[in-house]
Amino acid sequence: MRRAASLALAIAAAAPAFSAEISSEYTELDARRDCAVVLTGGEGDEGDWGVSVCPGWRGYPVLSGFAFGRLFANYGFPAGEIETLIQDSFGPPHGVSPKIEWRIRTEGEITRPFAVIRRWTIAAFDGAAEMQVLAVSRVGQPNGSAGCLTGYVMASGNPQANEQARVMADTQVEAFDCASGTPMVLPKGVGLPIYRQN
Repeated sequence: MRRAASLALAIAAAAPAFSAEISSEYTELDARRDCAVVLTGGEGDEGDWGVSVCPGWRGYPVLSGFAFGRLFANYGFPAGEIETLIQDSFGPPHGVSPKIEWRIRTEGEITRPFAVIRRWTIAAFDGAAEMQVLAVSRVGQPNGSAGCLTGYVMASGNPQANEQARVMADTQVEAFDCASGTPMVLPKGVGLPIYRQN
């Protein structure tokens, strides 16, 4: 009995202890070259809209949408109807960078992206100057965990924006409730022309 207990302790001591490592990897998206249109507005629908599926990081897809002059994005495996995932955008005219930063967690042999950081440009509106914003999103997982937009970091005039977005991604994204949560905005008090498709 003692020998068995000693053997178990020896095996436990010899087993490697894995600690999670977080890093960034980047992809570039060319919508015309890389994406496939999977949904479009049909006859009788109001307005011009569509959804495309694009390659992301190692098989994790990017869903890109447009509707009523606005762009939308969702990352990872969809957990519901595709139309319901394309919801968050901006009111004034805007554009999105083709460069996507994926926050990657590695634990032993398991490597998966859990968050995305992507830069958006919002045109000048109502007397406000053009602004750069980093949108932080949770990545949908194969187990059904939904992806959604979780927060924004004002990048214009903010030299710490990239680091702030990474901290937001690493500490808050996975605990965010996509069904009922309200995306955080940093710095606090900054007004962004956020639009949410109902």
